[in-house]
Amino acid sequence: MIPSVLRRLRACGLILSLVVLAVISPARADMFDVKGVEITKGEKELAFALAPQWGHNTNSDNVRLHGEASFGYGFTSWFKAGGKIGFELGAGGSDDATYGGIETQFLILDPERARLGLGWFTGFDTEFSGDFGQLLTFGPIASLTITEGLTVTVNPLLQKQWDPTEPGLTLNYAWQVKREINDNIAIGIEGYGAVPNLADPPSIDFQEHRSGPVLFLSRKGGGMDGDSMKLGVSGGTPGQAGGGGVELQLGVLFGFTEATPDTTGRAKLSLTW
Repeated sequence: MIPSVLRRLRACGLILSLVVLAVISPARADMFDVKGVEITKGEKELAFALAPQWGHNTNSDNVRLHGEASFGYGFTSWFKAGGKIGFELGAGGSDDATYGGIETQFLILDPERARLGLGWFTGFDTEFSGDFGQLLTFGPIASLTITEGLTVTVNPLLQKQWDPTEPGLTLNYAWQVKREINDNIAIGIEGYGAVPNLADPPSIDFQEHRSGPVLFLSRKGGGMDGDSMKLGVSGGTPGQAGGGGVELQLGVLFGFTEATPDTTGRAKLSLTW
């Protein structure tokens, strides 16, 4: 068990080092999405997300709509990777931006075997247009099963931006408390925030903090390629492909600071097979 975990940690460090050395021109903060720990070998996921924002405050950005499409694939039972493209629409044309990126994720502790799951995430975004420069995101992902059907997931991720260069590291966190009602419906509360320059953080008026309720709707049935469908969690035999499905996430997040818009919508459609 311990040697297996150490091998995965060494692999995480190698991938992170390669990503840092390959600075080729990335861009923007991640969509509002809490990343789960689970990885299923051979599973493919196609996702589309939208996040409109209203009620911009004194220190908040001018982004009115953020959209993203992503694709991921489980290469093994403990490693998956994928790519994404996205856009941001601001108050004026000069505020618009488009970007692309790559993401990798390692499984360190399997939540199928214990109540605690642990993983490592690394993402690297590159702009196609706009002025957001280069962005590297990395850090742990953890989930804890409180009781059957009730889980807590946290993503305390760090970000480094270049061109223009932002001082220090930014803490870009996300958390989720999720309760399954039945096989097709779950409810939850999520929170997101960003604290710039952790070594010398600004006042709360220049930090982003928001949270709110989220509804998860999933459907079982004949899946793509004829597979059976299971939604919201990895399907089939643990660590192997064999499940899939469709899940729709709908939420609303409320801002708490002058750097956060008053209201942010959150919608994500995921297809797995």
